[in-house]
Amino acid sequence: MQLLYPLALAVSLSLPALAQTAPSTRPAPRNLVEFGAGRSLNGSGDYFCQKFHVGYARTLGRHFSVGPRLALINGSTDIYFGQGATLPITYRAINLEGEAYYAPFGYERRFVFAFGAGAYVGHTRQHDFYYAGWGRNANNEWVFDSRPRNTQGFHVGYLASLNADYVVDDEQRWLLGAKLALQNDTYGNILPGAQLRLARRF
Repeated sequence: MQLLYPLALAVSLSLPALAQTAPSTRPAPRNLVEFGAGRSLNGSGDYFCQKFHVGYARTLGRHFSVGPRLALINGSTDIYFGQGATLPITYRAINLEGEAYYAPFGYERRFVFAFGAGAYVGHTRQHDFYYAGWGRNANNEWVFDSRPRNTQGFHVGYLASLNADYVVDDEQRWLLGAKLALQNDTYGNILPGAQLRLARRF
């Protein structure tokens, strides 16, 4: 009997936590508008870019959703080659992204986890260089030489993501979450990154 009292107490304390993760009996709204902000690492230059997006998603059943978003990416840095030689590099892009999501545990739970995959089209403006470094000239003097590269034009790409969101209100309207994503485009720009998200269902 003495063991039953602690067991009953533990069960009674765990019931509220289990109730939070169990599916809700109230159907969640099916449309969602979200705003995201975070950073992506430009793999071609090893520097961070800021990424912002505004998106829309619609739930298709219990486990699937789809939606487009508009994303802006901007980043720059200076690469130092020693002896006062530096080169600025920049990356700017605007993308129209589309992604499909699969939530293995469903969208009715307070904590929503989903895998995402999709594609995007956009426009790139990038300034970097083909090569840069110090070398000796015909007079055997050390000189700094570089060949700049300016990339500008339309691109297409693919992306994949892991998404986690937490419903913060009983009406299941507001969600806070995070997105880990990897994207790659036709210019060879590989951008792994993470964003924080705020979303509202309606």
